[in-house]
Amino acid sequence: MSNGTSPTGWIRRNGVNTKGSPCFDHSGSNTAFFLTMPSERVPDPVVLRSQVVFLDSNQLTCQVLFYYWMGQLNGSLIVGLQTHPDGTQKAIWQESEGLRSRWQKAVITIRHTPNAEVFFQGQIFEPWIPGETIAIDDISVTKGCLLASVQQICNFKIHLCAWNSDTSGQHVFWMPVKELDELSLKSIFPEDRSNDTNGNSKWVQTDNSTFYKSQHLNASMCYCFGENCRVWFYYSLVDSSILKAVLYTNEGERMVLWEASAPTDNEWVKAEIRIPAQRGKFKLLLEGAVESKTSSVCLDNFHCADPSMSELPVVGSPGEFACSGDQCIDNNLACDFRLDRWDVSDESPAACANYTVCDFESDLCEWKMLSTDDIQWNIMNGEASGDSGLPTKDHTTHSVKGTFAYVTGSPVANTKPVSSLVCSLVFTRPSSCTACCQILLQATVPSAKAFVAVDDISMAKACVTNYKSLSNTSEEAATCDFETDSCGWVETANADAFDWIRSSTSDLPPTFQKQAPPQDHTYNHSKGHFMFILQSRSSISQVAQLRSPKFSQAASGCTMTFWYYNYGLSVGAAQMQLLVDGVKEPTVLWRIYYNQGDQWLKAFIQLGRLPQPFQLSLDKVSLGFYDGVSAIDDITFENCALPPPALSCEGPDAFRCQGSKACIDSLLLCDLVDDCGDGSDEDNCAPELQCNFELGLCNWEQDMDDDFNWTRRQGPTSTLNTGPMKDHTLGTVKGHYLYIESSEPQMFQNRAALLSPVFNAAFATGNKSCIFRFHYHMFGKHIYRLAVSQRTVSNTRGHLLWHTFGNQGNRWIRKVLHIRSPKPFQILVEGTVGDGFTGDIGIDDLSFVNCDLYNGNLPAGATTPSGTSIPVTLPMNNCTGQEFICRTTGQCINSTQRCDFRPDCSDKSDESACVADVCDFDNGNLCEWYQPSAQVAAASVLTANMFQWGLGKGASIHPGEENHRPLADHTTATKDGWYLYADSSNGKFRHTADITTPVISLTGPKCRLVFWNYMNGATVGSLKVLSKTGNLTSELWAQSGPQGPQWNRAEVFLSVRSYFQIIFRAKRGISYVGDVAVDDLSFEDCSPLLIPDKRCSAEEFTCANKYCLPKENLCDFVNDCADNSDESQSICSTSVGRCNFEFDLCDWQQDQNDDFDWNLRTGGIPRAGNGPIADHTLQEPSGHYIFIKSSFPQLPGQEARISSVVIDRRSQNCKIIFYYHMYGVKIGSLSVYQVTVSNSPKVLFSLSGDQGNFWKRKVLPLNAEEDFRITFEGRVGKALRRYIALDDIVFTKECLPSSKFLPDGPAELPPTGIVV
Repeated sequence: MSNGTSPTGWIRRNGVNTKGSPCFDHSGSNTAFFLTMPSERVPDPVVLRSQVVFLDSNQLTCQVLFYYWMGQLNGSLIVGLQTHPDGTQKAIWQESEGLRSRWQKAVITIRHTPNAEVFFQGQIFEPWIPGETIAIDDISVTKGCLLASVQQICNFKIHLCAWNSDTSGQHVFWMPVKELDELSLKSIFPEDRSNDTNGNSKWVQTDNSTFYKSQHLNASMCYCFGENCRVWFYYSLVDSSILKAVLYTNEGERMVLWEASAPTDNEWVKAEIRIPAQRGKFKLLLEGAVESKTSSVCLDNFHCADPSMSELPVVGSPGEFACSGDQCIDNNLACDFRLDRWDVSDESPAACANYTVCDFESDLCEWKMLSTDDIQWNIMNGEASGDSGLPTKDHTTHSVKGTFAYVTGSPVANTKPVSSLVCSLVFTRPSSCTACCQILLQATVPSAKAFVAVDDISMAKACVTNYKSLSNTSEEAATCDFETDSCGWVETANADAFDWIRSSTSDLPPTFQKQAPPQDHTYNHSKGHFMFILQSRSSISQVAQLRSPKFSQAASGCTMTFWYYNYGLSVGAAQMQLLVDGVKEPTVLWRIYYNQGDQWLKAFIQLGRLPQPFQLSLDKVSLGFYDGVSAIDDITFENCALPPPALSCEGPDAFRCQGSKACIDSLLLCDLVDDCGDGSDEDNCAPELQCNFELGLCNWEQDMDDDFNWTRRQGPTSTLNTGPMKDHTLGTVKGHYLYIESSEPQMFQNRAALLSPVFNAAFATGNKSCIFRFHYHMFGKHIYRLAVSQRTVSNTRGHLLWHTFGNQGNRWIRKVLHIRSPKPFQILVEGTVGDGFTGDIGIDDLSFVNCDLYNGNLPAGATTPSGTSIPVTLPMNNCTGQEFICRTTGQCINSTQRCDFRPDCSDKSDESACVADVCDFDNGNLCEWYQPSAQVAAASVLTANMFQWGLGKGASIHPGEENHRPLADHTTATKDGWYLYADSSNGKFRHTADITTPVISLTGPKCRLVFWNYMNGATVGSLKVLSKTGNLTSELWAQSGPQGPQWNRAEVFLSVRSYFQIIFRAKRGISYVGDVAVDDLSFEDCSPLLIPDKRCSAEEFTCANKYCLPKENLCDFVNDCADNSDESQSICSTSVGRCNFEFDLCDWQQDQNDDFDWNLRTGGIPRAGNGPIADHTLQEPSGHYIFIKSSFPQLPGQEARISSVVIDRRSQNCKIIFYYHMYGVKIGSLSVYQVTVSNSPKVLFSLSGDQGNFWKRKVLPLNAEEDFRITFEGRVGKALRRYIALDDIVFTKECLPSSKFLPDGPAELPPTGIVV
């Protein structure tokens, strides 16, 4: 010991002779000794140094093995090296935050180290806790250290090696001497046996007053496991002296092995002692006794070894196990719970890594009863065996604390022997057989007092676990109900009288029962067990920490559920934390606040893929005011095991992992998740097709045309009860993800869009479709919408692929989308803000497969879950006739909330049997669309010959229909995809077929219907979209004639409507050559406004219904308030240039120097042409707009212009808003100019060609150094009967009219239109 005489040094004691922990050594014996730090306050470190000198060795590995104990304290234990002669110190191992109050084993490997000492340094910091300490036990080293050390070989040249002189003898002691330096003793000292003039011997001497005294020389612990273990040394005796060799085993047995008393006449004599076999660890004492002042005993060249060891080969043969030293043993001796090597390497963790072991210390491992009718196998330790005849020690630790498995007889066994079968997991032996098998242990007990005990089962991993039971049942989830034990969950912050303990209510004293639930959750009984917090006294800042066992890793689908109790007025908050090895900061996975009621509640936690070892900690802090019940029960882990290995993988879509040999779905490849467990599924992946946001946005970009941006973040979002608490990639607070912040300044229905890189047409990679995978998180009361769209034109939002609404739970959800596109495309991920601040939406781990990046830019220019089934009987309720009854809860909501595209019932029953907001008709699903005429005629035999709507797909097309029916649907672009079509092979000319929605109760101001249509064939008829309210039907959109062999997008603006239906009406042409088809119908932004309970800000307009509207949306011809108060004449009368053309051209003037004029007209399909059927203002055929048409007398290239009033140059942030409609090939062009008072024109906007059969909105910013006018110019195209239309033009309120006027002469405008 360092400074062994100091009272602050390490103390050798056992569990009997003192109070405080530990009460036993690492083997469980309370009489065996160990070293502890002092129990009083010690401000300085306490250091224990070895006497071993470690030398550089290239052949053998040096390992230090020891056991240590860390009490419930704030302290540290450090193992380090101090090199010689410079004295440099280096820490090689440290423990300060590990498990508490238990013995733990440590193995430290030292490689190529120069001369050095090993030191153990312990230190305890404030606050000091009485009775808590740091202890160490059974320090040993392997032969890689011993070959160069004096623990096995000692010539006493440096010091006393590992031998310690007993200080109990007075004036008699062992000491090292040099012959040439001790001239007065030369006559009695022979030559040093090493033949070195600087040699040393070890000498016991007496002074003039001391005789017949004995002195012990204590050896450090030696290891010897062979049959030929021996020690030898040289000695010399002078006069009346005695030398004995005494053996002490680890069990305390004393045995005199050798004794000498005859003088050696100044000669060195060799003594060789054989150690009895099977002694294992031992301590050897050399006792020297002198009987006169001239007596002495000398020792030199001490050896402790097994000579046979050096003869064994260093590298084992194929059937041998290579130990860490220089010996190989039979493979069958490795990891058999028996020490066959002196260096313990045959039982080390590295040796046992290739074995599945069970020591029954905590449970039966994965051994299970084959039949519930058999006598049950149990576990027991030696202390509990009593007079049963069962073993008093286990085999693993050879102590009364160790545990083993056993089965005993029953009264039935007195009449006949009974058997009990316990079975292992199913496994295969690929080298010898392909069939599955199990190991069965059958215990037969002939009498009630008979027993069978089993311990320490190990199975080589050549037995590949199959993880399937023979009965074909699924593997049970890992569960803990605390009925038999705590399942390894322990309190780690004890000693503060506020601790998690395992108990049942019936086992508690009455004074403590109020701190526990009245029943457990498992059995709902007072005798059922659980873990709960027991506060035995109150103090400031008490902490209870329930720590799980350490888990090695978790698979990607790993989840955890448990039932918790958090009841009482001052019960406080609780949280579950994730503690991952190598990550200092804990990750909060779950948190609950305050009183949750007198009940058990279920909690769900998504763990996901965790490749490092980890633990869970359920924490609760009391600040001195704790009064309540905190408990946990029925912990369950599901889907946490990695996929099992397989002999082969079946099917073309399976991938076999390289290391683990498991089979996974090919859709899991390159998705940023290690599903294999060895990382092979994420090898050789294209980084440009993946993004986990750890280093930024990768090659994704924020959209510039949305309302705000996605935010990159670590850990939880800034708002409680919404958003992720960790990312999906790493599963900890260190990982990054993207989310939308729903708090201010964001407002309801604000959008944030993320743009992917541009990809090649999806068919460019062959027959496989491009696949997009991502994970999303939608948790919070005010979650609104997440959508994924695909676009082929850069200045559009594209068409919807998938979307979902509402709270999806506190978890990451994986989504896979198959994408087909005949053109280069881009993906948009769009999050929309809900009507409150708890609406954060997160995304992470975005990846593509079978997709190729496109070297260029795009040209300018998700299925709602099926409704909840309605029970036959309604629940108990107090709803009125004007209210809807939620089907499972009995909640009452206003009838206007039924079928309004927003689920207001928790079970979403108010949106069941309503039209789906997205419908792709896949799997033959009509999404609640129905045919009234078909239903009426359902019983008629003529129904089959009616012209009606039906579901179809390209695979069902008959020969001859290829040119007038879609060969593929629009959703998947495959022949197996479904669409809706009106079959013109039935019916007659001008017959119509209707398909309609159920009644929609209410929509919002931005509601629109988007769909894709296909109309091809020489005699194709027409398609209309109608709105029906009561008995009144009005046309909203129409299209007739062939439109080409492709799907075309259409859009109908619905705005605010109530109690109406949407109808698709197809009219048959003159013959069967031409079917009308529709696909991918979606109602977008259709949910009604939610009126917030708050005052509007200064930048907002207060609608008549109290809705807060940004003032920039006033007077834009959109009913944003849903009550038209934002478009009232009293507010909008001062707006410049505002015109809806319902009566005239307002302040807009026809140009006198153009070729012809813009005309005013109402809606309705022209007799021949492609104009709008309804205006934009009223969305009715009776509404007005202005237009130009390409028909006689107009000629291609001729122009018509209309101009505004003069706008003042001092107008700041001035904008013009207008709607345009340009549908049909070779339609011509539309341009917008800004013309200053000096006749200087500037092109602001120009479009040519087909822009789609629907109204489009455009906003243009305006600024100039002079006063200016705005001029719209329409140019006639080459096709006949084409219409360019304008409607609802307005300047924003920032635009000021000028008192000046432009000169009479028109400006010469630059040529921009192209005759097409």
